[in-house]
Amino acid sequence: MSFLVRTATGDFVLEDALTLEELTRHAQSEALGEKIVSLEQVTRGMASMHIDGGQARRISCGQTITAAAVAPGAGTRFPAPAGDVVRLLHRGALLAIGKLTDKTDDGLQIIKPVKVLQR
Repeated sequence: MSFLVRTATGDFVLEDALTLEELTRHAQSEALGEKIVSLEQVTRGMASMHIDGGQARRISCGQTITAAAVAPGAGTRFPAPAGDVVRLLHRGALLAIGKLTDKTDDGLQIIKPVKVLQR
């Protein structure tokens, strides 16, 4: 075997992928917007957590929050291994991608923002 080809990842299959040439052609014809997949779609297979307004402000400023104070969404299990990533949703919209860290001395797991999206 000389190489492997990934034919799918999550809900995305190779048949739906575009080459760089196809992307260029779509960009020139102003049809590229129809081909772009939203971040919500890209990350929908990840575990999700719903955060409130105060937690959203902390995450937006790059601060950590504790997982114990967060409402788990679909696909979320706790305690989760350190290093797992989760979608952080505020009012149903994707706000950030967070990474679970080791537990604190009092046993709470910390979520650190990895990528915060502009809204």
